[in-house]
Amino acid sequence: MSKAKPTATVPTDKAVIAVAVAEGRKMIEAGKSKIDTALAIYEKLEGTEQDVIVKAFIEGATLTEKDALTYWYNCRRRIANPSADTDETRVDMILLNLGIEGVPPSETNAFGKCRYDNPFQGVPAKVRCNGTMEDGAPFEALFVTDGSGPRMLTDLELSDLPSAVVETLKPGLSGDPKSAGQQ
Repeated sequence: MSKAKPTATVPTDKAVIAVAVAEGRKMIEAGKSKIDTALAIYEKLEGTEQDVIVKAFIEGATLTEKDALTYWYNCRRRIANPSADTDETRVDMILLNLGIEGVPPSETNAFGKCRYDNPFQGVPAKVRCNGTMEDGAPFEALFVTDGSGPRMLTDLELSDLPSAVVETLKPGLSGDPKSAGQQ
């Protein structure tokens, strides 16, 4: 019995594939390793069908089909866990809750990822998400957490946040901690 192949989660754009393959070839010609080349290709094509990425590895990183499958698996694992204190997960849907009583959350399909730090190190951990919604519009979110469940903050709570937390939030919030909305 064979395993089912993952289905596409990101629309396949032939131009993006061509760029990834061309950049891979340049890396190989410049003497870069096959794993570095495969990682660069994978990052550009992450979320597309396995077959598409494997073919790009064959063409761009000069791998055999068998090696390309192994590299696909290894790249997928390496990207998913960038370091011991950082993890990454895919986004396939966004729920938007405005926090207004009587207004139900809205839901839309999305393609992207969230990278998050270890929240159990005694400092607030960053969570950074980005990608594309089903209609093609980009999305980006940045918030911090102490490991507890998310909740809406009141204006008073926002004003009481330690300056270190506010500084952590600023790059993703255009300097306005009130737009964070969650801790």
